[in-house]
Amino acid sequence: MSDGSPRGIGGEYGAVRANIDIERLNAYLLAYVPAVSSPVDVQQFKFGQSNPTYFLTDARRKRFVLRKKPAGQLLSSTAHQIEREYRMLSALHKHNTKPSTKIWQAVPVPVPYVLCEDVNVIGTPFYIMEYLDGRIFTDTRMLEVSPNDRRECWISAVQALAALASLDPADIGLANFGPSTDYFPRQIKSLTRVSQVQSQLADLGNLTQPWAIDSKHLPDDPQLRNYDLLKAFKNTTKDVPIPLQDLEREYCRLTNQAYPIKEMTFVRSWMLFRLAVISQGIAARFARRQASSERAHIHVWLFPAVGHLAKASLEDDGHIIDNKSKL
Repeated sequence: MSDGSPRGIGGEYGAVRANIDIERLNAYLLAYVPAVSSPVDVQQFKFGQSNPTYFLTDARRKRFVLRKKPAGQLLSSTAHQIEREYRMLSALHKHNTKPSTKIWQAVPVPVPYVLCEDVNVIGTPFYIMEYLDGRIFTDTRMLEVSPNDRRECWISAVQALAALASLDPADIGLANFGPSTDYFPRQIKSLTRVSQVQSQLADLGNLTQPWAIDSKHLPDDPQLRNYDLLKAFKNTTKDVPIPLQDLEREYCRLTNQAYPIKEMTFVRSWMLFRLAVISQGIAARFARRQASSERAHIHVWLFPAVGHLAKASLEDDGHIIDNKSKL
C-alpha cells in the first residue's frame, strides 16, 4: 500500500498504524456491502485523536472512510461509541434526503453505508461512510486561502450549526439518543461520561474557542505554543479570519435569538475545560498505546495548559475564580 497522501490542507493519510485484518474486511464487504467493491486498499488517516480512521479505495477506485473503536480495554465505557456516531449520521442523512427538507435545513454529513458490530471481522465494531474530498483546516486562521474565502468558510460552519440546532431529535428518530436534561449541569456533574449530545450553544462555543484564548497565557514551550488547537484570536487583530461579532450575529439571525449571547464567555471557557478533559484522555490512551494520532504524545503536556486557558479566559473577562477548598 503506497503512501498516496493528498497535498491538500489536512486530511493526510499513509501507512496503517493500528492494524486490521484486511482479508476478513474484504470478505465482509463482499458479503454485506454492495456499495463497496472489494478488494479494498487500506491506509490510515494521520490526523484525529479518538477512533482509528482509515481511507479505503475499492476495486472501482471509489473512496470510503472506515472508523473503528480502538483495540484493547478502553478506559471509558461512554467514549468511542462509533455506534452512536453511525446512528446520528444515519438520522441526519435520512433528514437531508427527505423531499420536504429545504436546502438551508440540510445538515452536511457524509452518506453512511454500514455499521458492523461483529468484533470477529476486524477486532472491534466499525462503520463505513462516504469519503468527501475537501480541505481540512488544521490551523483555524486558514492562512492558505484568501480573506474572503476564510470568511465564507466560517459563515458556512455557523450555518451548519444553526441547521443542526433547528432540529428536534424526536423528529429525526433520535428521541432516546441521549438525556433530555440541561446540557451544562449534566456535563459539569459527570465529566467522566462526556456526552456526544451537545447543546447548540456548546457547539457554537466550541467553534469560537480561539476567541477565548489570549496568547499571553500560552506556555513558553514552542511545541505547545505552535500547536494547532492553541491559536489565539483574543486581544489581537492579526490573522483573525472573521470578527467574532459577525459569527455571533449570523448565528443569532439564523436561530432567531437575541444578540449578543450573554453566556458565551462561560461557554467558551467551558469548551476549553472540556477540551482539557478530552486531551487528558488522549494522554492516557497514549500511555496505554491505544492512541490513534501520530501526534498523541503532545497531549501529555497539552491538557494542563488547556485547563489553565479555561481558567484564564474567565479571569480576563473579570470573573474571580475562588480556588479555596470548601471542606
